[in-house]
Amino acid sequence: EIWRTEWRSLLVSAVISLASYGFILEALRTAPASYVVAVRQSSVLFVLILSVLLLRERPGPARLLGAGITVAGVAVIAMAP
Repeated sequence: EIWRTEWRSLLVSAVISLASYGFILEALRTAPASYVVAVRQSSVLFVLILSVLLLRERPGPARLLGAGITVAGVAVIAMAP
């Protein structure tokens, strides 16, 4: 029954997942792998934002600290020559 009612969401999720994998492969082809892997971890930030907005979760101090460290790391990579 879930398949019948949620097939559109599943299809959209599959397309987005494949596209993001393609973007990662292209980034690995054109940039140093260490940068790509570090920036890829920013997906954790999107999960945090979605959990707060959609699920009304309240992130704890450890989660907020991890998000802050991730943002700082991506900022350092962005500023690197």
